Amino acid sequence: MDLFCEKYKEKIKRDNAVCEHLEEYCKFREACIINFMTRERLREERLDPEGGDSKNNCCCAASKR
Repeated sequence: MDLFCEKYKEKIKRDNAVCEHLEEYCKFREACIINFMTRERLREERLDPEGGDSKNNCCCAASKR
């Protein structure tokens, strides 16, 4: 299934959909699934940059041992 960018009138593949224009104004942004997926992916990368299990890498886990 393809996603559709309302601003640029482009189809974007759902697999790894990324908004290439995060810094630009977009009147569709609040309702944009592409923007949501991009932000969610960036948040996950920020929480777990190495891609491992973040629960085991938490600083709190070491203090409970």
